Amino acid sequence: MASLRYVVAVVLVTVLVYCSALHPLVRRLQFHVNSCSNETPECMHQCIFKKMGIVNKNGQYVERKAVEWMKIATDKKILTRSQTIKIAKTCNSVNKSSSKRSKGCHLAEQVSVCMHNEMLKVCS
Repeated sequence: MASLRYVVAVVLVTVLVYCSALHPLVRRLQFHVNSCSNETPECMHQCIFKKMGIVNKNGQYVERKAVEWMKIATDKKILTRSQTIKIAKTCNSVNKSSSKRSKGCHLAEQVSVCMHNEMLKVCS
């Protein structure tokens, strides 16, 4: 049985593909989600974010890569470039607040929650 996080990730990719199937970042995202399908539910975000470069090999959030991936939203006029930069910069705080214990899967989850919350603030 598929985990809830996997189902959410697949739904996200499906929506993105439907909205902008020709966008090269969407195709890369879909590939990354599919390649992480065997991960444990708690580490799904880490696997995807590492493949995307949003979390580096040392388990640190990479602000610049997050902005690059949010280009999908700027191309679709959902967010402006300045909004994506603000979201990415705000979420950089997970690196400062994380301990060695919280690196990896936990940090990726923190990044996901932060980006979601910041996007809700910007889009509402």
